[in-house]
Amino acid sequence: MDWILNKDNRGVVSNLPKYLPIVLTEENKLEHIFTYDNGNIIHYTTSFLTDDDVNKWYEKQLVSQ
Repeated sequence: MDWILNKDNRGVVSNLPKYLPIVLTEENKLEHIFTYDNGNIIHYTTSFLTDDDVNKWYEKQLVSQ
């Protein structure tokens, strides 16, 4: 796990070390929002999702297919 989270590891996508520790420990559903500039992360934030939020997102995806 340490090698995945190492900030100098170029073998994994750049946002993985940012959100993976949170995904593994957080019990709430979160939306992870990254802002990039020229391929570099310049801002990262999360927001809580309710079950209703998640259901609406999946329903929207199914309807658009």
